[in-house]
Formats: sequence, C-alpha cells, structure tokens
Amino acid sequence: MLRHYKINVFSPFELIRGSLPFFQTSSVKHIVNIGTMGGVTGTEKFAGLAAYSSGKGALAILSELLAKEMMNEEISINYLALGAVETDMFKEAFPGEVSQLKPEDIAEYVMHFATYGWKYMNGQIIPVSLNR
Repeated sequence: MLRHYKINVFSPFELIRGSLPFFQTSSVKHIVNIGTMGGVTGTEKFAGLAAYSSGKGALAILSELLAKEMMNEEISINYLALGAVETDMFKEAFPGEVSQLKPEDIAEYVMHFATYGWKYMNGQIIPVSLNR
C-alpha cells in the first residue's frame, strides 16, 4: 500500500512543491492531477484496487486543499477523475472487458483541459467518463 501512496500522493505533492517557482513567470498557472473515478466518493469500487483507489482519493482531497492554499498565488489546481481507459492496467484489472475511452482521446482531453480549464475551474474533482 505504501508504494501506491508514494506514487499517487507523495510524488505529486513533491512535484507540485518543486514546480511552484516556475509558476511565478508562467502565464498559465494550472496544475492538473490525474486520478480515477474509483477515488471519488459515491462511485463504484472494485475489489483488489484498495491501495490504488484510496491513494487517488487522497490525491483528490489534496487537490481541493492545495487549490485553496494557492489562491493567493493565482494557481488553479483540479483533479480529473478518469473512468475506465483502455490501458494495460485496465486490461489486467478487468480481463475481457473493453473500455470506450482510448488513451489518445484522454490525452487530447487532458491537454485541452490543462491549457484552458483553469479559466473556469479551481479546486474541482471532475469526472471524465462515458459511463455507458
């Protein structure tokens, strides 16, 4: 479990902290944390993903809190809670299942959101799922 928390909570925290000086001269001040729907309250949970999903849940709350703490620096922080994306991890966790979300589609969405989402949102947990 500690490994998942190091990857999904402590590493993003350290990356954010280390990147703060770069935001002083940047015109776009937006941090986008990537999570999972499994880390959001009220969504379906799956056996075997406790460490991963709870770590991503901690990242979601961290995103909300840091957004409040960084308001004076005008840095926006949001959390994209991705649904099932057709990745190796998805295939391993759900053998035989097929996701309608493709990695290239999610990459395009994340790029657009990172570039423009800060104009409209801060401190938000945003579900990104077709839910079909």
